[in-house]
Amino acid sequence: MKTLLIKYTPRNERSSTKKLLDAFKNEIKSSDIEELDLASDVPDLFLEKNLATYIQRDYLGQELAPEQKKTMSKMDRMTEQLKSADIVAIAYPMNNFSMPALVKSLFDSVMLKGKTGITAMAVISD
Repeated sequence: MKTLLIKYTPRNERSSTKKLLDAFKNEIKSSDIEELDLASDVPDLFLEKNLATYIQRDYLGQELAPEQKKTMSKMDRMTEQLKSADIVAIAYPMNNFSMPALVKSLFDSVMLKGKTGITAMAVISD
């Protein structure tokens, strides 16, 4: 079993979210844990270049040139991290009654047509 812990806790040790995540992590038994820290591994945004490349590959079914594959490499890596996990927990602070932009950009990056199917996810937020 594999658990993916996705975290965005930029306040580090002063973060209530980090304290909740640490308590959660201490309760995980018999599962390999992989962590994705969005503060240091920032997801790509769907800007003009990678959005066009994504549409070309995933909607039009066209082959990508090597440079286009490089454009999609971080999104593809993060998607594979998500897909390979049995359990996903996401920890982030609540900003203005919403999720931080980096967390939203992760969702945009990994929820890809025909590639991502999620059956269970836990959100840890304060």
